[in-house]
Amino acid sequence: MPWQPNEHPSNALFEHGSEAEYTRARPSEFGYTASVKCVECNQRKGKRHCPALNRQICAQCCGENRVVKIPCAPDCAFLTTGQAYHGSKKYISLLQNEENPQKRHKLLRTMEENAESIVLLEQVIVEYAGSLTSIRDRDVLESVQLLKGTYQTESRGIIYEKSSSNPLAQALVHEMRDTLEQKRAKGASEGLRLGPTTAMNCLEVIEADILYYLKTDGDSTEYLGFISRNHPEAASPGKQNGLIIVP
Repeated sequence: MPWQPNEHPSNALFEHGSEAEYTRARPSEFGYTASVKCVECNQRKGKRHCPALNRQICAQCCGENRVVKIPCAPDCAFLTTGQAYHGSKKYISLLQNEENPQKRHKLLRTMEENAESIVLLEQVIVEYAGSLTSIRDRDVLESVQLLKGTYQTESRGIIYEKSSSNPLAQALVHEMRDTLEQKRAKGASEGLRLGPTTAMNCLEVIEADILYYLKTDGDSTEYLGFISRNHPEAASPGKQNGLIIVP
């Protein structure tokens, strides 16, 4: 997960500095051995022992291919450290790039208070996109904005489900809505209310996240690649056959 509930998203980054610095500082735990060529690229030095491949790989191939192409073990130290570092780095950049201080504070508060719901939505997106060759970040963005609009109208007392002519986006809207409604129903039975405003705020965090990646390429799958690497429980390599990942 990019962060844990009640954990500030910058903690891992500020503590470790960088993934490379952190792993270099603890070679015995992370399995460094004598330098050999990386089994993936056959160009750079393979300084990391990959438990999944049982061979040496370089840091770049490890970072770019983990989960997406390599069936990483959940307890791999490189996987968990990489998730913490890149998740923290991305969310710090996301907050720093938001010029509106009120919106920046709102995003951070939502991340801290509703991390579980945001992660759940990310898992739904990864599972949905796993077998699709044509889905792009822009399709996910359209889905998120449509569903956010639906909850926005509900928060005003109007029940109206916004829809799209894009079948990829519309199907994902239904997947995310079903998941959120199940969570809302479960919360209501346990005395915990997930209202439309909270659901809308969680979707707003994901929207800002996607826009962060779409700044450079309108045809990007960088957001999908990022959350796939950060949710190995939802993105096994077997489910990633169709997803085109842009490192």
